[in-house]
Amino acid sequence: MAYGSVKTTPEAGAQQAAGNGAAVNGNSHASSAQAPDEAVSGAAQTTFWGRTKAFYHNNIGLFFVFLAQIFASIMAMTTRLLETGFETKFHALQIIFVRMIVTASIGSAYMWYKKVPDFPLGPPGVRGLLVLRGTAGTIGLFGLYYSLSFLDIADSTVITFLVPTLTGFVCWVALKVRSPP
Repeated sequence: MAYGSVKTTPEAGAQQAAGNGAAVNGNSHASSAQAPDEAVSGAAQTTFWGRTKAFYHNNIGLFFVFLAQIFASIMAMTTRLLETGFETKFHALQIIFVRMIVTASIGSAYMWYKKVPDFPLGPPGVRGLLVLRGTAGTIGLFGLYYSLSFLDIADSTVITFLVPTLTGFVCWVALKVRSPP
C-alpha cells in the first residue's frame, strides 16, 4: 500500500471496481486512473528496473522503520556514554534538552518550509491533546534516559518493548478500541 492510500473493505473495493469498470460505462478503452499498486504491475515487473521499483514500492515503510531503529539504537548508545562513560557525567535532562532543541529546530524549519497550517501550535481544537502528548512524551523520554544511568542498554531496551502492549491496553480502556474478530 502506498503512502497516502486508504485501506478499504472488500465491499467498498468491489463497489469501486464496479464504478470504474470499462464494461459498466460501455467504454472500450481502459480507465486512465489506476491504483498505485496497479501502476507497478504487468510487463514493467519483468525488467530489473521494474522489479526494483516494485520492491521499493512494497517495502519503503519497512525501510523507514529499519532506519528509525538504527538511529534509536545510536541514540540509546550515546545517551549511555554521556551519562556513564566519561569523567564528566551528563544528567538525563541535559541530554533531553539538547535533543529537543535539535528536534524543535528541524521540525520548525520543515513546517515553515512546507507552510503547515496553524504553525507552530497546531489547530486550536487539538492543542490540549498536543500538550498532553508532549507531556507524556517528555516523561517517557526522561524515564528511558534516566534508566540508562542505572541499567544496561540491553535491559532498558527489553523493558521498552512493553510500550506496544501498554499502548494497546490504554487504547482499549481510554478509546474503547476493540480488536477485530
